[in-house]
Amino acid sequence: MNVMVNEREIIKVRVGEDQNKGSNGSEVWIYHISSDEITGIDLHKIKKDKKWLSRAEKISPMGTCLIASEGGAELEFEIIGEELRLKCLSHPWSGNIEIIKNGTAFLTVDLYSNKQKVIDIIINLKEVD
Repeated sequence: MNVMVNEREIIKVRVGEDQNKGSNGSEVWIYHISSDEITGIDLHKIKKDKKWLSRAEKISPMGTCLIASEGGAELEFEIIGEELRLKCLSHPWSGNIEIIKNGTAFLTVDLYSNKQKVIDIIINLKEVD
């Protein structure tokens, strides 16, 4: 019998201190967190500092989104699977996020866009040391 066992990863998402020069702010809106093994994490139950706000949001698959607009705001969650998937808002006031695994920031994603849209960020965690 073949059983696939994926390790649990502790992931942190931090709002960056700097943002795109074209951005009007540093807002980060996260609508959904999932993986190739987990259909979704309850955003109410993840560890987050007081800089994050929860808000009801119809376009979020679970009806809630997380919003932060201050650099250094951080949230942490456990994920299983090879791919981390984030659904975020990209608009003229968006900042950037740092993705952290095992205490090391390995990716910075600039969420700025001059037009509002929801984007999917997919990260292969097995390619990250």
